[in-house]
Amino acid sequence: MNSLIIFIILTPCILSLVLIINLLLPINKPDFSKLSPYECGMDIIGSAREKFNILFYLVAILFLIFDIEVIFLFPFATILYDISVYGYWIVFFFLIILTLGFIFELSKDILNF
Repeated sequence: MNSLIIFIILTPCILSLVLIINLLLPINKPDFSKLSPYECGMDIIGSAREKFNILFYLVAILFLIFDIEVIFLFPFATILYDISVYGYWIVFFFLIILTLGFIFELSKDILNF
């Protein structure tokens, strides 16, 4: 038999077995502390539907922007020796634009709440 066919057959069997064992053997002893929502170790104060400061959203957007930067720089780092001088300057220009954006963020005090 082909190893791919064995993998396709064996994976659902093992998955089904583990799920069945998980359904049959759990110890279910709920109490107040297990059923209450967890808020960083603090007691719950107020409603969960409170308004957040807009700065939390700005920091989240900044985090996404710099994550995307890492995603774009990873292929560059893997083929660094194979690209031409043109590719190097494209990445350099990309980093300059991101650095200018970061300086703009620091000048507007977005990261200081």
